[in-house]
Amino acid sequence: MSKSRQRFSFIVPVACDGVRLDIFLVQHLPAFSRSAINKLIRSGSVSVSGGSCKAGLRVHEGDTIEVIVPEPEPTDLVPEQVDFSILYED
Repeated sequence: MSKSRQRFSFIVPVACDGVRLDIFLVQHLPAFSRSAINKLIRSGSVSVSGGSCKAGLRVHEGDTIEVIVPEPEPTDLVPEQVDFSILYED
């Protein structure tokens, strides 16, 4: 089962006029770390009013911010059984 991409859309309120884009997104997407948000911005997954942007962009009242979080990349990591010997037990 694969996860579908997540989409978020925001319209900047007057209270956030002049705030940096990365700070705005950190405040409105608390499930994502600031570094994860910066990766999304650098990869082009974030647009402001339909255009590309940088993390330091100052957003303005009425700007539309679109965020598309891509599906996680599949991994070929396979768990393996590891037997540990107990050295000390209470």
